[in-house]
Amino acid sequence: MYLNQGNCYKSIQPPFLPKKWNNIVYNPSIYEETKEYFDQFVEEEDLFIQEETSPTKHWFFNKENFLLKLQSELPILNFFEWCLEKIAQEKADFTLDDYFLLTGLMYENTLEIEHIEGDVQIFINEIELKVPHFQIK
Repeated sequence: MYLNQGNCYKSIQPPFLPKKWNNIVYNPSIYEETKEYFDQFVEEEDLFIQEETSPTKHWFFNKENFLLKLQSELPILNFFEWCLEKIAQEKADFTLDDYFLLTGLMYENTLEIEHIEGDVQIFINEIELKVPHFQIK
């Protein structure tokens, strides 16, 4: 121990205490780099992105209406061709999604569906669909 009964300066050498250095990490171009960093936020412009859209008429699938049409025209010899005819009558520029909405009528519990051997080819907007042949009674 350094302080020992008041004889600290006579017999005991004090331990080496290194000098405290105040090292500051400093880049000579810190001012310019900091100024450049903050300047990018000073004159920030608002950016607006607008899609150019043409006015389109939205079509909503009326399940009850199509189900009534289906039941009034029973028996239907080819369900998928019937769907193609009805969607084309309802909407001239229909999409594949619109067509599949209509084919979802097949899953109604009130319909009696019979599978017939063979497949049917249907063309929608240059897309060929190969679907099974279903008859609805």
